[in-house]
Amino acid sequence: MKTPTLNDKGFTLVELMTAVVILTFGILAVSTMQISAIQGNNVANRTTQATNIAQFHAEEILSWSFDDIRTKTTNNITHDSYTVNYTVTPDTPKKNATSITVNVAWKNKVGSNNTVSTTFIKTKY
Repeated sequence: MKTPTLNDKGFTLVELMTAVVILTFGILAVSTMQISAIQGNNVANRTTQATNIAQFHAEEILSWSFDDIRTKTTNNITHDSYTVNYTVTPDTPKKNATSITVNVAWKNKVGSNNTVSTTFIKTKY
């Protein structure tokens, strides 16, 4: 049987450095993926907040009387960092019905505009 020499035991420095480089690339890939996930969650959170704000204002407008809604045509409301705009179109899609569109806009971190819209109809009867 052959007796092990000093060079036959363990890993060489080249093998260890190769393993460290491969591990580093793996960690960098996971951290990049994590950053993308955090950014995606932020976009989803802002969109959900905008949708909730639009729903809140839609329900508030629906609670008004039919004639009160028809006297208003458009309005701009600031809600935190969101801008809420609603447009009332009387006799749309038919007589004694009013179409109301609620738009919620905001700017994301890079400065581009985002919008959530909801349209609903209130009838007189």
